[in-house]
Amino acid sequence: MKAFFEGVLLSLGYFSQIHFPYQVKEVSKKHYGFLALGLPFVGLVLGGITVLLYKVLSFYVDSIYGGVVSCVVYFALYGFIHLEAMADIIDAYYAKHSGKDVYKVLKDPNVGALGAIGTFSFMILKIIAIVYLLKMALFWQIVLVMVLSRFMAVVLIYKSNLFHTDSKFIYKMKEGIDQKNLFLLSSMIIVVTFFINSWLLFLALFMTYFLQRFLQKNIGFLNGDGLGFVIEIVELFLFNVLILF
Repeated sequence: MKAFFEGVLLSLGYFSQIHFPYQVKEVSKKHYGFLALGLPFVGLVLGGITVLLYKVLSFYVDSIYGGVVSCVVYFALYGFIHLEAMADIIDAYYAKHSGKDVYKVLKDPNVGALGAIGTFSFMILKIIAIVYLLKMALFWQIVLVMVLSRFMAVVLIYKSNLFHTDSKFIYKMKEGIDQKNLFLLSSMIIVVTFFINSWLLFLALFMTYFLQRFLQKNIGFLNGDGLGFVIEIVELFLFNVLILF
């Protein structure tokens, strides 16, 4: 139980800007496993804060303004790390077609023009989608999408064999995931999804499979940037599915 509690706290601290004044003295294999499995919980917390902030702001300001602020706060709550990953993947995609070393491009702290433009365009689309869904009061669906997008990252960590050899942190999470705990988490998410929008899970799995094939073909491997890219694209895809249907 202690490893579970500390693993979830580590997940919040690593994948979001929410930190608690609690130090984990020694990080074990179990901690890394729960750190990975805690990703959907991070989505739940961030989604809950986003929706709650929007509902509070709606009492004082126009709903569109409140939606935009809530969306930007959501970005800030996860430290923009997944958006940074998207910029790196876009740069790497074009670098691959130019014959450059993809891994060096991903590790370069600078962002290229194409990566910046692509990420900015993505942010606009995502902000519009979230604001629209907030105005439609699809609060449970919004939170579910934020949970499912991160659950897809867990699925990739556990199932994929495409991770770069230097992705040591991901390998530690992969080795630490216990099948029983993953089964329990998966069962909980399936049950919750069934009561909100059961088809969102199937669409998320489909898009994740497609994105994995895309990254394999165009990047050649997966790493932390690839996982962040998957989280962002799955979210935007599911948000737009909710808008269209």
